Amino acid sequence: MYKRLVKAGLLVFSAVIVLASFGCGNQSAPATHENVKPELVLPLTLGGFLKDGPEYERLGGVCAPDDARTLLNCDIYNGLPGWTITEVTLFVSWLPYADVRHYQVPILIKPQTAEHVTVRLGLQLPPDDFSKLPHGRVTRHQRWSWQVEGAKGYPAK
Repeated sequence: MYKRLVKAGLLVFSAVIVLASFGCGNQSAPATHENVKPELVLPLTLGGFLKDGPEYERLGGVCAPDDARTLLNCDIYNGLPGWTITEVTLFVSWLPYADVRHYQVPILIKPQTAEHVTVRLGLQLPPDDFSKLPHGRVTRHQRWSWQVEGAKGYPAK
């Protein structure tokens, strides 16, 4: 009886080893989706232009804070006809502290289209200053600024 239990135990142990070895062999890579394209870091210059590209092609847009000045609402325009944008990096700075923050924002923008994005700043932007000119005209001085600093994307087809 004891010999039978030992044999049965060895048989089960051998089966476990054999089955486990199937999982440890060369495994094929997971199937890739044909419509997933590799992202590339785009070489942007100051102002959202592609390095060595024409100056009329650029990544830009408009941004404005919400009423609480803790969110930045932006409409980003992809003026790069050869690229679909998958991520933008926004550079936000403000005075009087000369502080700077960078925000990487996932987004999908096809060439020559715009997309809306809201960025949670994690701080409150300073209020704008207003000056009254001698002729009664009032001017606004914004104590913060933003610009597109970088982007990722893939070639558009």
